[in-house]
Amino acid sequence: MVKLHCTYSTSDSYPYLYWYQHKTNGYPVYMLRKLSTGSSSSEKEFEKRFHADLNKSSSSVPLTIKDVRVSDSAVYYCALQPTVTETHKHPNKNQYCVYTARDSCGLLI
Repeated sequence: MVKLHCTYSTSDSYPYLYWYQHKTNGYPVYMLRKLSTGSSSSEKEFEKRFHADLNKSSSSVPLTIKDVRVSDSAVYYCALQPTVTETHKHPNKNQYCVYTARDSCGLLI
C-alpha cells in the first residue's frame, strides 16, 4: 500500500477535491472526486485499488493505492475546485483577468 499526501487551502465551505493520474507520454486521466459533504465518484478502472478521504479539519485528501503495481507508475495530481481566487479588470481593455491558484491570467470577455 502507498499513500500520496495532498493538502489544500480554501475559504470555500464545500470544496471539491480531484485526483488525476498522468502516465508518461499520455494525458492526465481523471481518477476520482471527493466532496466535503462526504459523497464521491470515481472512474471504474480506479474503484477497487485507489481510495481518497477528504479531511476538512486537516485540509487534506490523501490518495491510497492498494496492491501497488509497476503499471501504477505515474505522476499523480490533486486538484481543488474552485480554483479562482481573484478577478480584476484588465488595465488596458474592457476585459477581466482571472487569477487562479497558479497565478496565471486568463482574459474573460
